[in-house]
Amino acid sequence: MLWGTFILVLLSFSLRKALKKQIIKPIVDLESDIKAISIEDDIDYRLPKIENDPFLLLRQAINKNLDKSQEYFAKMLDNQDELYAANEELEAVVGQLSASEEELQAQYEEIQDYAEKMKTLKEKYTLAVEVTDSVVWELNILEKTIIFSENFRQKTGMEEDKIALINFISEVVYEADRELVRESLANYQYKTQSAVQIQFRIIDKLNRQYWYLMRGKSFNDALECRLVLTGVLVEISDYKRQEEYIRFLADHDQLTELYNKRKFVEKLAIDLEKGKKGAVLLLDIDNFKNINDTLGHIYGDKVLKNVADILSRVVGEKSAVYRFGGDEFLIRLNEQTDLKEVEKLIVKINETVKHDNMVDGINNHLTISMGIAFYPYDGN
Repeated sequence: MLWGTFILVLLSFSLRKALKKQIIKPIVDLESDIKAISIEDDIDYRLPKIENDPFLLLRQAINKNLDKSQEYFAKMLDNQDELYAANEELEAVVGQLSASEEELQAQYEEIQDYAEKMKTLKEKYTLAVEVTDSVVWELNILEKTIIFSENFRQKTGMEEDKIALINFISEVVYEADRELVRESLANYQYKTQSAVQIQFRIIDKLNRQYWYLMRGKSFNDALECRLVLTGVLVEISDYKRQEEYIRFLADHDQLTELYNKRKFVEKLAIDLEKGKKGAVLLLDIDNFKNINDTLGHIYGDKVLKNVADILSRVVGEKSAVYRFGGDEFLIRLNEQTDLKEVEKLIVKINETVKHDNMVDGINNHLTISMGIAFYPYDGN
């Protein structure tokens, strides 16, 4: 047991001695040599090469780096004047940049102001579109595609942002107006008109009909080719209804909705010009003033409307009834010259008006006076 312990102590001593000689001392020497490096004081210094040094390869690698550093500093010294010149040039550039700082700041503020104005303009534009229920659209003439704003797509049920023009015309535009839209857009494309302005009807996703006014102009390229056409759609359904009502009033009596005196003169003139024959009856309700005086004008208007309905029903579609004014009516009998047939009609009118004039529970027992004229025999 003692002998084994002695051997272990002896081996430990031998290893310590070898470690000190082969590892510790070379590390201490390497540290001392590295501390001796001073590029500023001695740029030519290199680590000494020691035979059997376990760190010989590391010494060689450090010396190579020192060689490269020396080459780099040599180049820096050779190019010192060039570096000074470059430094002066950089300083000049910095000076110019500093001098332009205020100008750049002013430009930035100008851009910011422009951006704010554009934002405000966009908000006003969006509000105007919403308030007027307008639709913004853009037609790509080359692609033959058209884009509409969201409100119109929702109204018509279009799912995609961009739709083929042919599909828009065939699926959204009212059938009777499709050719008008197609021709107008084609005429603009080929420069036969300076702007697009069309009134047409569309069908929404619930199959309801609306009138729209389409207006637009194009953005041209350098060769003045019309590539993109943009504009607005404005719904004019109310305007169209008013316009239609105005046209209706031009030919019709507002109360009874019968044709008026102006229309009678127009139609009779056409018949006379074409050499047609017929008869004209002038009807007047007897003592109608008493109804207005006793029951009021509102009730009197109801009586007139009822008489107008009776006359239209009795006369039929082959002839026409007109309100001449007040309590007077005109009947134009087309191609009727037989006095006996006209007398039969007069009797039928009198009987119907007399016995079929119940208004608001009151039977008015009206009578009518009539005059007859045949044209062109009695005048032209």
